[in-house]
Amino acid sequence: MLTPTPLNVSSGLISDCDLGKFPAGCLHGAIIYDPKGNVEKYAAIEPSFVQRVTEFMKKKNKTTMLYVADWVAMASLEQGGKTDWEAVSRGFDPCVQDERSGDFIQRVLSGQEKIGKIFLPMDEEVVPEYLDLLRKEFPNDKFKTTRALPYIIEIVNEEVDKSAAMAYFCDKFNVKPENVMTFGDGENDVGMLTACGFGVSMGNAMAAPRNAAEYVPPLQTRTQLQTTPTATNPFCPSLSQLRHPDQQRGRSWSLPRPRLPPRRAHHHLGTLLDC
Repeated sequence: MLTPTPLNVSSGLISDCDLGKFPAGCLHGAIIYDPKGNVEKYAAIEPSFVQRVTEFMKKKNKTTMLYVADWVAMASLEQGGKTDWEAVSRGFDPCVQDERSGDFIQRVLSGQEKIGKIFLPMDEEVVPEYLDLLRKEFPNDKFKTTRALPYIIEIVNEEVDKSAAMAYFCDKFNVKPENVMTFGDGENDVGMLTACGFGVSMGNAMAAPRNAAEYVPPLQTRTQLQTTPTATNPFCPSLSQLRHPDQQRGRSWSLPRPRLPPRRAHHHLGTLLDC
C-alpha cells in the first residue's frame, strides 16, 4: 500500500482489507514501514526549508499542515476564506493538532520532529499561482511538489515518489516492475502508474494519471461529480455518485477486463494501491 496519509490513519483500511501482513509506504513514500510498523526508511524535508515555507504561507494567509510520522501539526490557517481548511484537513487526517502558538517549528529545527510532507490546501483556482510562487521563492532548495487532489499542493523531499517506493518494494521482494499492477487517481500516482507493468487510473481521476494509465474504467467524469470539498467529504466525489450510468438506471453492467502484461511462471505478481 502506498498512501499520502500517516500509517495510523489507514489502520481501519489495513484491517478491513487484511493488509497487515504487507509493508506500507506513507506520505507518498517518504516513510517506508515493514509489516510490523517499524520504520525502514524516512526521507524527511530539510528543517529550515519547513520553517521558511511555513512563514511564507503565513504571510500569504494560507493554510500549512506539517506531517510527522503519526500526526499532523497545523502551523498556519487561512483566515476569512470561503472554505474551512482546518475541517477539510481533519477530514483527511483526524490527528491534526493546532501548533500555531507552540514551539513546534523550534522542535523541527532542533531535529526533535521530522517532517515527511507539507500539505497546503487552498482554493483550486489559485493553485497554479502558488506552484509558481513556491518555485520562485525557493529557487535553491531541493524539494518536490505534487497533488493528490486538485486543490491541495503537497511538498516532499526531492527523492520521494511513489515510483521510488515501488522500486524499493520490488527490490526487497524480488518482484520485477513489469509484473506489478498499480492503481491511483492523483498526480502523485503518475510515477508508479508509468513505472509498473500495468497502471489503472480511477474513472474520476485527475487528468495526469488518466493520461498515464494503461486502463481507465468508464466511470462518470469529474465534471459530473461533486467537486467542492467539505468537512465531511474532503475527497469531493461521494461514493453514491461513483456509479456507471447503467447502474443509475437499474441495469446490471460490468467493466471490460483489462489486458494484463505477460506473466512468467517464475515471477511474482504484485499490486500497489493508492489509498
